[in-house]
This record gives sequence, C-alpha cells and structure tokens, in this order.
Amino acid sequence: MSVLVRRLVLLLATLACVSAVMAVVSAPARAGTNPVLIAPVDGSQVELGFTGPIQLDMGDSGDWFDVRVAGPSGVIAETTLYGYDSVEEFSVPALVEGGDYRVQVSSSTTAGWTTIGTFSAPWAPLSLGDPVVSPATFYPIVRDGYRDRVGFSITLNQRAEVTTIVRNSAGRTVRIFSQELHRGRRTVYWNGLTNAGAKVPAGRYRITLEAQNGAGESRSVSRVVTATTAVVTRTATKRRNATQASPATRGSCYITWQDGSAELDCWGGRYARLSFGFAIPASAWEISWSVSGERSALDRCCDGSIRKSGSRPSQTRYVVATTVTGWRAYWVHSATLRYKYRARI
Repeated sequence: MSVLVRRLVLLLATLACVSAVMAVVSAPARAGTNPVLIAPVDGSQVELGFTGPIQLDMGDSGDWFDVRVAGPSGVIAETTLYGYDSVEEFSVPALVEGGDYRVQVSSSTTAGWTTIGTFSAPWAPLSLGDPVVSPATFYPIVRDGYRDRVGFSITLNQRAEVTTIVRNSAGRTVRIFSQELHRGRRTVYWNGLTNAGAKVPAGRYRITLEAQNGAGESRSVSRVVTATTAVVTRTATKRRNATQASPATRGSCYITWQDGSAELDCWGGRYARLSFGFAIPASAWEISWSVSGERSALDRCCDGSIRKSGSRPSQTRYVVATTVTGWRAYWVHSATLRYKYRARI
C-alpha cells in the first residue's frame, strides 16, 4: 500500500472518531423523561411507621423535579430533586394511616402532577378514643344562638367515614347524617333539628357515632344528651350615637352636629333637648343609663341648666334625654342603657 493510501485511510479513521465524539457530546438530554421509583417497589406494601427512604432513578433528563408523596389524608412529604444519571432518596414522616400512597413528580416540562409509582400501608385497628359530649344539656327549642347545638368529640386514630345517628327516648331515629373525618381530635355537631328540619321536643336523646375505615372495619360509641328549655336572667347593654337621637328646640336654642356629636346651645331660649329612645323587654329591670358628653366652649356657667334624665314612658320603651336651658351649651356624644331581663332559652 502506498504512503498516500495509508495517509488517506488514517485520515478517514480520524474523521470517524471525531464524528462519533461529536455525536455523543451533542446528543440532546431526554427532556420530559420522568424519574423511576426504585424503593419502595411499585405496588408493594410497607409497614405502619415506615419513614423511607423513597428512592428514585432520576434518569438523564437534566431537569429539576418537584417530588411529593400523597397519602389517604393528603400530601405527607415534598422535596425537589435534580435528574441527571443519579439515584436520589428522601424520607417521609412515619406512616400512621393505612391505605394507598402515591409518589408524584412535576417539572418545568410537564403539566401538573404525574404519579410514577404507588405503595400501601396496612390499616391499623380502628379506635374512637375519649368520647365527650358538650354541653350535655342544650337548648335547641328557642333558636337564639345560646347553646342551640351539642358537640360530640372523639379521637380518631385514622381517617374514617362517620355516621351520626340521633334517637329519641322511644328509640326512633330523628336525625342521621354522614361525613368523612381525618385522624385526630374531631367534633361532630347536632343542632337539635330532625331530618325534616323541625325542632325536636324537649327530652333525652342518644347520639351514636358509627365509624368505618377504608378496610371496612367498624366501631361505634354513644352518649345521651338532654334537649330542654329554660328561663334565665340576662344583662343587656345598648348604645346610641348622637346622630341616632331625636332633637327638639324652643326659643333661641340650637342643635348642631359635628363628627357624630351634637352641640346643644341656648342663647337665652327655653331649651335644646336631645332624646335617645331604646326598645326594651317588658320584663326589664335594674335599668341604668349614662350620657357621654362635655361642656361646650360656648357654655356660660351658671345662667341656666344642663340636665340629664331617664324615663320609662311604657313597659317596652326607655328614653334618655339631655336638656340645656338659659345660656348654657353642652356637647353630647352618645347614651348607653343597661338592664336585666328574663329570657326563655
């Protein structure tokens, strides 16, 4: 073989090697390729208390991935991993709930979350701990917002479908409803109404909570409550601003308003009066009142009077008034009325 031919063969071999290297260097990353779940094995079962590790083969996508583990009650762990020819791992909080868990990923090149593998944990025995009803006696018959409902609290060790059944003293069901509750301290409320929305009569009622977990295991617990009505003593406080009062003047007396207050100013006139009217129950007693105000800069002491008064013109109405006479002047801001009354609950 001539020297020229040998050189030509060597040149072609060199060019082939360079082309191969360039092809490797310029080969694009597999954008959009998701990591692969290594451990736990896809579809396997782990024990309660499992904390990981969760192992992923990140592949060669050259992308950042948001990774999360979602369980029966929601997401339990989240992290961010970089994908390029590596195996990455992370831990999760100790599993306390039975059911299915999903390992999901999301990246800048994918839309939403993609499940790349699943594993499960066994269901623990269902328990309903520390059952408490409060208040044991409630007042749903008069719907005034005071103890109109009763709460039944339990501690669930896992997510469960809980059915509330209310029976009267004759054993008839008056109310039934269901809801899903997650693990932890949970409270179910009954508002004293029947399935038809009617108020129950006074009496004793048994509330039963029947819980069922995802494995079909059931537990129940019951407590008795009393629905009743009563008459109690309450204290009421009412306040009116000057703009809510009724003005009256006679002679050279005037009333002007500024910033929600009223100035009663007499220039030798008969009177300027501001009256606050309050609606009260017929059973109201121990009524007291006060007027917030101060003397005006125009006041001339002591030619005339500044008088505050309270009166009950009827069983259901009370009037608090401020009256200025002569050459007196007074600013009135508000009036407050307090009283006790009997109310049925």
